Amino acid sequence: MLTTIKSTKALLALRDAGGVIRIDGDLRIECDVPWIGAGGHISGLRTMGDLSCWGDLSCWGDLSCWGYLSCWGDLSCWGDLSCGGDLSCRGDLYCGGDLSCRGDLSCRGDCAVSGDLLWSHASTPNVTGRFFHRRILPQEWQRAHWQERLGLDLGSGCYDEIVALVLPELPRLLRRKCWSSTERLILESLRLANSDEPAWVTEMRADKEAPNV
Repeated sequence: MLTTIKSTKALLALRDAGGVIRIDGDLRIECDVPWIGAGGHISGLRTMGDLSCWGDLSCWGDLSCWGYLSCWGDLSCWGDLSCGGDLSCRGDLYCGGDLSCRGDLSCRGDCAVSGDLLWSHASTPNVTGRFFHRRILPQEWQRAHWQERLGLDLGSGCYDEIVALVLPELPRLLRRKCWSSTERLILESLRLANSDEPAWVTEMRADKEAPNV
């Protein structure tokens, strides 16, 4: 089932008592959803199908889409952003939390991910503009693959435990010539959990009208 929204007033009317919008099917937004007056009042946005926005889309909380996510303007999410299909953004993309994308990630503008980028593909995200990321982590179902590639017993620990196990081995591992460019990018990124963001990311966040919290 498709839900079509033509105004921010109609979109905000879909919020539950906690400020979260939940859509069982597809959601199409045919207007801008700016931070002021709209996105700042959305505590979360979750669709069980595809999500498309014909303008800018901002969300204060988590944004979850089980299908494809396409945005014709800027896409800003101050929580975690999860996409079960392809994620396409024709403007700038800012994610204040973790970004998980099980399909292709395409961004024609600048892309900044303040948390972890969960990535499971052989190719890197397709970002035309500047790209800031911290750790890039494989999806959890790739544990066996990375255990074989690294030659390490990764056990059943969570990401932080696995990264702590791999970090001391990184100098030795990175001397190997066997890595693809994407695998090497993932391994090298494990050191970036607390890396300083560049000035353009700070400016991007400020431009999105995020409050100081």
